[in-house]
Amino acid sequence: MNRNRMPTLLAITLLSSLALRAPTSRAEPNPLSPVNRPTEADLKGISFAVSPWDTAPKLGDPIFLKIVLKNTSNHPLIFDDRRNGGDEINYLLSLERVGGDSPPLTEKAQTLYSPRHWERIRMLRHELKPGESLQVTLDLTHIYQMKEPGEYKLQVKRYVYKGNQDLLIPILTDKITLNIQRD
Repeated sequence: MNRNRMPTLLAITLLSSLALRAPTSRAEPNPLSPVNRPTEADLKGISFAVSPWDTAPKLGDPIFLKIVLKNTSNHPLIFDDRRNGGDEINYLLSLERVGGDSPPLTEKAQTLYSPRHWERIRMLRHELKPGESLQVTLDLTHIYQMKEPGEYKLQVKRYVYKGNQDLLIPILTDKITLNIQRD
C-alpha cells in the first residue's frame, strides 16, 4: 500500500466510525456500539410492533403503549438492556403531531436521554431464542408533555445486534396514529 495514502484512509476510517455513533435525533441517546443500516435479511426474522392499550386515549390520562419484540428467525436475537432508566431508554419513541408542532420532551426524558459515560456498566445483553417474544408497557406521558388533543403519529425504535456481531442495527415499528381526545 502506498504510504502517502495511509493518513487519508485512517482519517476516512475514523470519520466513518464517528458517523456511525452519532445520534439520529435530539431525543435519542448515543448507541454504545457501532450502528449499521439493516438489510432486508437482517429484518426478516424480527417482528416489532406498537399499539395503544386504550383506543381512545384522553388528554391528562396516562397513555399506555404495548410494545412487542418477537424473534421469528431460526437463530437468537441479541440486544442490550440499558436498565438505568427502565424500559424507556431501550425503546425510543418518536411522536409527531399531525398539522402542528411535536410535543416537547418531559424533564424525565431529557435526563434519561442525556449521555452518561458510565452507562455501559449498567447494560446487560439479552437474547431472545427463536419463537420467543418480549412485551413491555410504556407510558407515553413519561416521555412527551401531552398538552394538546389531536392526531399524532407514533413510531418506536430499538437497537438489536446483527447476528452475533458487535454491530447494532436499528429496527422500527410501523407508524401508528393516536387520536388524543380532550377529557
